[in-house]
Amino acid sequence: MDKHWKTFFWLMIIFLAALIVVTGCISIGYSGFWNAFWPQFMAILLGIVITVILTYVIWLRQQRHTKSLQRLELLEDLKFEASENLKWLENLKTFLVETSRPEYTSLDRGLSTITMKYALNPQNLVLLKDFDLADDINRTVGHCDEYNDNYHKRFRQLLVDQVVAAGEQDQQQRARTAFSVEISSDINYIRSILENLMKKLEKQTTHS
Repeated sequence: MDKHWKTFFWLMIIFLAALIVVTGCISIGYSGFWNAFWPQFMAILLGIVITVILTYVIWLRQQRHTKSLQRLELLEDLKFEASENLKWLENLKTFLVETSRPEYTSLDRGLSTITMKYALNPQNLVLLKDFDLADDINRTVGHCDEYNDNYHKRFRQLLVDQVVAAGEQDQQQRARTAFSVEISSDINYIRSILENLMKKLEKQTTHS
C-alpha cells in the first residue's frame, strides 16, 4: 500500500513540475497572460488533483476490501475441507466398529487436499499473510498425502481379502480386524493434525 502511494505521489510531483514549466514558457509570449489564465488554471488544476487523489484513494480501499474478502473466503474453504476430512475419518471409524456388512461408499476416496494445495499457490500465499499458517498447511498436505497412499493400499487389500473370503464370515471378519488394526493409529494421528489446523483457521477467521 505504501509503495503504491509513494509511486503515485512522485508521479504527481513530476506532472505538476512539468506543467508549471510549460505554463511559464507560454506566458512569456503573451502580455497579461497571468491575469487571465491564473484563476482559471488554479481552479481546473485543483479540481483535477482532488479528483485524481479521491479516485486513487477509493481504488486502494476497494483493492484492500477485495483482498480481505478473498482471504476470508479462502480461509472458509480451508475450514470446510478440514471439516469434511474430519467427518470422513469419523465415518471410517464407524465402519471399523460395525458388525454388519461393510458399506464401502466414499471409503475409497481418502482425504481431500485440493483446497490446501490451492492455498499454497504463490498468489494465494499473499492472501494468507501468515507464513506460519502456510507452513502448517504444507505439513498437513504432506501428512494427508502420505496417509492416503498407505490407506489406499490397505483398503484395496481389504477388498481383495473380502472377495477371496466370500461366504466365509470368519475370514471376512478377520480381514476387517486386520485392516482396522493397521489403520487405527493412523486415523488418530491424522485427525489430531487436522484438528490443530482447524483451530488455527478458526483463529484466523475470528480476527479477520
